[in-house]
Amino acid sequence: MAVTHTKLSVSFNDLSTIFPEEKLFVAQRFRYGYHPVALGQHLKPSPYRVVRKLGHAASGTVWLSECVVIRHGSRTSFVAVKILSTYYTKKISPGWCHEPTVLQTIRKYRDHPGYPYVLHLRRIFNTQSEIGDHICFATDVLGSSILDLRRKQPQFVFSLPIAKRIVKQTLLALQLLHNCGFVHNDIKTNNIMSVLPGGTLVKDIRTYIGNHPPETYEPLNLPRLTPQPIITVKSQPLPDIGLLPDLSNLNIKLIDYGEAQHANAQHMDESQPAVFSPPESILGFSWSTPSDIWAVGCMAFELAGDYHLFRQDDDFNEAVHIQKIVERIGKIPSTFLVDCRWGSSYFDRDGELKKVRDWDDCSIERAVQGVSEARKLDLTGLDEFLRACVIWDPRRRPTAAQLLAHPWLKGV
Repeated sequence: MAVTHTKLSVSFNDLSTIFPEEKLFVAQRFRYGYHPVALGQHLKPSPYRVVRKLGHAASGTVWLSECVVIRHGSRTSFVAVKILSTYYTKKISPGWCHEPTVLQTIRKYRDHPGYPYVLHLRRIFNTQSEIGDHICFATDVLGSSILDLRRKQPQFVFSLPIAKRIVKQTLLALQLLHNCGFVHNDIKTNNIMSVLPGGTLVKDIRTYIGNHPPETYEPLNLPRLTPQPIITVKSQPLPDIGLLPDLSNLNIKLIDYGEAQHANAQHMDESQPAVFSPPESILGFSWSTPSDIWAVGCMAFELAGDYHLFRQDDDFNEAVHIQKIVERIGKIPSTFLVDCRWGSSYFDRDGELKKVRDWDDCSIERAVQGVSEARKLDLTGLDEFLRACVIWDPRRRPTAAQLLAHPWLKGV
């Protein structure tokens, strides 16, 4: 008989530092409830058997899996199965997590030019563990994240043509998602994955796994949770099998729709990763698809310069972030400020910052020039592209479709 989640769960403070990766058996009320998956496990009632752990995130874990039911004439194949935690699974019913809806809606846009750059849903199913119920998605098997791939490049940055390609394909993916009626809301380089080139075969993956078998951490003995040792599997993403050294055959997919929101709803909470936060999410102005555009601009600079456009030396601080925006793009327009619910917390009636700390007189143009000189690259047009993305008033930002026609992306 399965043990209930309540009996297995203990204090977050007791277990938060014990597990090397996802916090297994930590109570759902602390926003956890991960499935304690074992290597070789059959994820019933699906036909998938777990082969390798690819990674973990706030919403769940991702596993390389293969089909265990081979019908006559069919061939075995690999999929990536994302297993949501019980916490995120329970968020789906009341409409707080839209990931299944996003993946199912994408299927209706197969003819869209952005379709190759979004995740493709193979199957959605429910599975159970001793923790509770978990919703699972089977999707494409991908390579490494753009964040990890960038760390392997000379000077930790991509060549300019590759950076432009990543930006363009991300915009194509966003154009599709926005047409579907969703804001991605979590744009960052570790949510953009490389696609295994078309020539990559099942045997190539099998060969790699055979030479690099899956690994686990040392067993944990926690008898108050379970009499059996707890085995945590190590995250081991697949390498970029078949990717050329110069990345000339690189293509990407925008993944992880766990933070996606309806574009036509009223949103006044946080949007995007902290360093990519658009001003509207801090100043109290409803955000929507333009927040993705802001984040793309921030990411474009990061791909070219290896640091954040609005970087801070200390931990993220909203007031400092707003000051950095003023330093880079200039004074906040009064027509936008007057509509911001919390604008008076940061600006006076004349639109001047109430508090200034260590002012850095560095516009976007100067920041791009600094990167250009440091890398000895011609970054002509990047400053204009950034200016188009990071505009104070989200109502004035271009759409993804409009940005795709920007001169900086011409010929990409």
